Amino acid sequence: MKDKRTKKAGQEMKPQVLVGKKGLDENMLAEISRRLEDEKLLKIKILKNAPERDMEAVVDVLEQQVHGRVVEVRGRTLLLAER
Repeated sequence: MKDKRTKKAGQEMKPQVLVGKKGLDENMLAEISRRLEDEKLLKIKILKNAPERDMEAVVDVLEQQVHGRVVEVRGRTLLLAER
């Protein structure tokens, strides 16, 4: 039930983090981690010019290195919640 509410809240959000041509480098992961700690829920958009093409790999990186939980993936946009 909690995921349903989280997804609904995420639908109304605009992406707060845009991952561009530098990709998910150390600085970007640190920024995502900091913002997730502050906001508890982030909407992240992986832009077309980002080096990451495989969204499953992006999900793995975020869940392992940022210690968040990916709630939903739609195209190149994902919703990341604090664990």
